[in-house]
Amino acid sequence: MNKPAKGFTRHKGHLDIKSGLIEAAIARAGDAALRRFIHQLYAHVSGRDLEGRTGDELRAAAAELWAHGALRAPGRARIAVVNPPKTRRTVVHIVNDDMPFLVDSVGAELARHGFAVHLLIHPILRVRRESGGRLIELAAPAAADAAAESWMRIEIDQCLEPARLAALERGLEAVLGDVRAAVEDWEPMRARAGAILSELFDRPPGLPASEIDEAREFLKWLTDGNFTFLGYREYALTGAGARIEEREDGLDLRAEVVHVPLVREERLPEEPVQLVLRAAVPGRDHRQQVDAERGLRPQLGLDRFWR
Repeated sequence: MNKPAKGFTRHKGHLDIKSGLIEAAIARAGDAALRRFIHQLYAHVSGRDLEGRTGDELRAAAAELWAHGALRAPGRARIAVVNPPKTRRTVVHIVNDDMPFLVDSVGAELARHGFAVHLLIHPILRVRRESGGRLIELAAPAAADAAAESWMRIEIDQCLEPARLAALERGLEAVLGDVRAAVEDWEPMRARAGAILSELFDRPPGLPASEIDEAREFLKWLTDGNFTFLGYREYALTGAGARIEEREDGLDLRAEVVHVPLVREERLPEEPVQLVLRAAVPGRDHRQQVDAERGLRPQLGLDRFWR
């Protein structure tokens, strides 16, 4: 009979270690809700990542995150950067609505502050809360009537400097606010781009046909899922050489970083012009990691100019 491959044996060993640790952690949890949480928290964690830990350490880590997520204001991430007792790592606790880009954006912000990630535990949990944000119960993973939330426990390099920890917490608050703004405004911005595309077919501006065709193709490419919309603004030029002023409230997260330049009135046609602009300031969300790898600054969004 063939012997199992060494890789298979090691994998089974890690699974056995994980199973034993989770059972030990559950056995040490007196509360039934905490026992369910422990099971869901570690369900998809690699056994290799849990090697060298004890059941009591897993229970304590779960209890800290469970307590952290007991109350969360609606529509906001709850964040804490702490140094738990009996550990040589600083821990980041984050509980948030589930949405795209969370892990990449948080990882990029941690790197920006000079911290390496040693362990990331990130289950998506189904929970029920009161209107004020108090946690009522942890639901079953398949409970479609319960809200999906992102729960993170991140172990990073130990830091005992209060000012640096406070700066990291503020940075994480900012980046997760940016992610929320981008995700919530993405569909309205995509719809607005689609409306502009329709206008180019129904009421084309008085520009050369080649430019209109190029704009149509480009906007179609953007709205076909090839672009993450992070900004839309519409401006009106108020006079020759004057600063462009916003025509209406926009959809985006760029208010803190965009400065509209002076332009000459004769450079703009009577009809609206669409531009995709880059920011001179790096974005704080998930893009900064990708942009750094590619040597690019992020493209922020669609701007429309009138005179």
